[in-house]
Amino acid sequence: MNKLTLTTTLMTGLMAITAATPALAGRDGTVYAQVVSSRPLYSQVQISEPERVCRDERVVYREPARVSSNPAGTILGGIIGGVIGHQFGGGHGRDVATAAGAVVGAGIGSQSGNQYQGPNERVSYEQRCDVVNHYRTEQRVDGYDVTYNYGGQLYNTRLPYDPGRRIAVNVSVQPVRY
Repeated sequence: MNKLTLTTTLMTGLMAITAATPALAGRDGTVYAQVVSSRPLYSQVQISEPERVCRDERVVYREPARVSSNPAGTILGGIIGGVIGHQFGGGHGRDVATAAGAVVGAGIGSQSGNQYQGPNERVSYEQRCDVVNHYRTEQRVDGYDVTYNYGGQLYNTRLPYDPGRRIAVNVSVQPVRY
């Protein structure tokens, strides 16, 4: 075999090896392979959408019952009680009975002169609000099942993104150990 044939054969062999292993042509072991398919993977996600819902609500305010006194009943009861008390006893005892009768009479007159007023009610409307959750389901992409061709063979991988038409792959060439 002459030198020209040997050189041509070596060059042809080297070109065949380079074509069969694209890693030899790339820098630092990274080459690009052709993406054959990229299929998105979906998951169902439930999403809560809170909404504030308000309404006007009737509210009744009650004030406690009141008793209003009539001073005329107290005065009149005191006079009548004093007159009746004055009828009992004698001397200094009569003065004590008159005073006691006036006090008791004023108390009775005060009670009889009081007027009962029922509870006072006031009605108003107040806004009351609640938060109501509405739920909806949506599909989200979790990742991509990618098939790519490298060196005539198909490989599969899962990626968190769509790689497009080509994918960067790391290739490592090591000698075979026997």
